[in-house]
Amino acid sequence: MLELFMDLAKREYVPPSSIALIYVRLGDRDRALEWLEKARANRDDSLAANAVDPAFDPLRSDARFQALLKSIGLAH
Repeated sequence: MLELFMDLAKREYVPPSSIALIYVRLGDRDRALEWLEKARANRDDSLAANAVDPAFDPLRSDARFQALLKSIGLAH
């Protein structure tokens, strides 16, 4: 799935948060957070929804995820 999205991203826009989700499911926190930062930088509309999406639960305890949410006004 990751390879498919990365290949597709060469031809058309793929939301960075979608790629981040794949990395979350693969258990790669660092890469997931890297792509979430790209999502923030690109003003990815789905980023706000990710703040409450249970698929991102594995990142909730990570200070970097909390900082990301804070940077977009979704955490204290």
